[in-house]
Amino acid sequence: MNRRVILFLLISIIVVFLALALSGWLIFGKKSCKSEARINDVTEARILIDHDGGADDSLAIFTALLYEEKFNGPKVIGLTTTHGNVNEDQVYVNSQRILGVANRRDVPIYRGCSEPLIGGSVSDFYFGNDGLGDHENVEYQSIAAEKEHAVFRIIELSKLYPGDDYKEPEFNVDMDVEAYHIVTRSASPDIVTILPFSQVRTWLNISNEWRKQTLGSINTDIMKAQNSYERKSLSKSRCWSTLDPAVVAIALDETIAEETVFSNNSVVLCGSNRGVVLNDFGSEPNVKLWYRLNMQKYKQFLLRVFSVE
Repeated sequence: MNRRVILFLLISIIVVFLALALSGWLIFGKKSCKSEARINDVTEARILIDHDGGADDSLAIFTALLYEEKFNGPKVIGLTTTHGNVNEDQVYVNSQRILGVANRRDVPIYRGCSEPLIGGSVSDFYFGNDGLGDHENVEYQSIAAEKEHAVFRIIELSKLYPGDDYKEPEFNVDMDVEAYHIVTRSASPDIVTILPFSQVRTWLNISNEWRKQTLGSINTDIMKAQNSYERKSLSKSRCWSTLDPAVVAIALDETIAEETVFSNNSVVLCGSNRGVVLNDFGSEPNVKLWYRLNMQKYKQFLLRVFSVE
């Protein structure tokens, strides 16, 4: 992904439980009811994950699938694909590989956008040319994609499960600036929450040593696969700050976010600063930001989820 160090660079997936979003987003929300509902009750929440096929996305997907199966978490009702880390064709392939490793070939795949609304952007292939560490002769059992386009399925699901308390739009802004602009222009803080990449780098700046020797030492097929997917990216930095799994983790356990703030959030559309996200804290807010995160809670969450068999 380009300009990964830009302040407020956002991930290529969005989590919205039971919500409406544009294609190229992973959607998240919680069903409303008069009595207080448990956020991790499968009867109250579902997750549709839109991703761009990188090793950070695989970790996010594995997290959601394990949390559903082992901790009575929200039901993963599908994966939708979009261009980003790799082209959309490869994202579809990676979706099949990830679901195969997790033994969840029952999860439907809906294919989505292969290019942005306006213009184009080339990936930096941070996680390898295939997005998952560049392994040769990879074998996987094919999963036929659903006939319905991702964007129409997202719309249908938002109508099928109305009454959301939360919506979480997230995406790699540089991949489709206009789409981000459309979403934030119509946003309000009661339905849109954003996790800026800058906050992940600040509060979840985890060492590669912990990633490899602690989290990576968990002896399960899923973690072994995830380790191989990240084999290229882990050598590029001394720290492990991945946004996608952090978004999913906080969506599943919001206590990881210790502080939230409100902002009027927008994006620069033209000029040399195109794609840079702006936050005006003195104007009428249109989003909520997860601002301060607890690293120890995040680590404990990952260890708890990935240690289960």
